[in-house]
Amino acid sequence: MVDVEEVQALCCLNTNNNELYVGTGNMGKVYKIWPSFVTEGAFISSVLDTTTISDWGCIYWEAAQPEGTNVTLATRSGNCEKPDLTWDSWSTPYLLSGERIVSAAARCIQYKAALQTVNTDTTPAINMVSLSYLPKNQPPKIVNFTIEKEPSSASQKPSEAKTDVKAETKPQTPAIQKPHHQIAQKNIQWDTEDPNNDSLQLTIYFKGEDEKVWKVIDKNTKKKGAYAWDTLRLPDGKYQVKLVASDEPDNPPETALDAENTIQPIVIDNSRPMIKSLNTAMGADGRYVISGAIKDEYSNIIRVQYTIDCHEWTSAYPVDGVFDSQEESFQITTKHLTPGDYTLIVNAFDSEGNIGVEKAMFEVR
Repeated sequence: MVDVEEVQALCCLNTNNNELYVGTGNMGKVYKIWPSFVTEGAFISSVLDTTTISDWGCIYWEAAQPEGTNVTLATRSGNCEKPDLTWDSWSTPYLLSGERIVSAAARCIQYKAALQTVNTDTTPAINMVSLSYLPKNQPPKIVNFTIEKEPSSASQKPSEAKTDVKAETKPQTPAIQKPHHQIAQKNIQWDTEDPNNDSLQLTIYFKGEDEKVWKVIDKNTKKKGAYAWDTLRLPDGKYQVKLVASDEPDNPPETALDAENTIQPIVIDNSRPMIKSLNTAMGADGRYVISGAIKDEYSNIIRVQYTIDCHEWTSAYPVDGVFDSQEESFQITTKHLTPGDYTLIVNAFDSEGNIGVEKAMFEVR
């Protein structure tokens, strides 16, 4: 090895005496190189980037060391890809392969090999260098965590409500409802990841808005998945739902980390809307006027339908023209009815898919 200031080698001449002459440019010089080794030299490795803060293990190397030669290694570490003043200084030399690295925990590391000989006719040679490291444990990440109610077929956007509340509406088929136990299901979905690619233990909890203790809904090991939460047996009210992701399956308890995400209070409402004050009265034009009030404790009223003697179902609209609250009043004007006894059935739907039912009997004379 030759270390000179010039960076361009323009020509070489090898003599019969095994002497090598090298002509350089920038600046122009001639160097004579003897067929022997220098007494000492060093090799500095490229920077190893572990991408995160890591603890260092041991450093190992394999080297050919003829008699009178020696090899030692040193390390330094830092948190940027190019060594600068923020990096540690070179460590004291490691004399034996397998010694523990003393450089500080960091993202990047570099080693330097020092080679020495007392005889310029022989030289040591390094064949392999390896070092071990353990990335610092990082907490899991919750990428997505949502909870949705099971879709209900009874739905109406507020903008669809008509304001002409006394006009006759077209007959409609009754809304098809899913079984109550399906309506009571909440679809919980999650997506998690771990920077260390650790296995995760996922636990879903819930508690009432006025409660202190979290209760377990489900335990899972899938980093991405869904769970159908049956809320049919829970009291109506507001609840919080929390997801905790822990990397304890792949880490000792003292180093395990977790992440959590809590969904803002959701409404559980499995009770039917109440239809009150259902009245029928003869109108001035010979048609009947049917009126009533609907109330739900937790959810908005979104639809009203009625039928007379179980014939076609017809939609009714609120007095204020828009379904947008937990209490609504409605008024229905029937077509002309022939004399006789009639049975009126009214259905009221809330936004959670529950159906309230009430009936009234009246006589047309």
